[in-house]
Amino acid sequence: MPDFQTSEIKRYGCTKQEILEEITTFYPSSISTNQAIALHAMSTLSDVQEILEMGYSETARQYLNKAKFLLSLAGGGSLTKN
Repeated sequence: MPDFQTSEIKRYGCTKQEILEEITTFYPSSISTNQAIALHAMSTLSDVQEILEMGYSETARQYLNKAKFLLSLAGGGSLTKN
């Protein structure tokens, strides 16, 4: 596994490519990309609340990083792999 993927997995719990695939898989094409990204960020933040209640702080940290990545995309980031 390339170093950048190992780093992404430590940071997000998955790769950036997997996050991007989640957006295209989970949300219908009838909504805009920015809407899908925002919905996925909100869903991820809801997951963080549940994860924190269970006491999994490392997983919560990864999910918060994932939500921040998603919000950066909604704010004008690129949906490309890198």
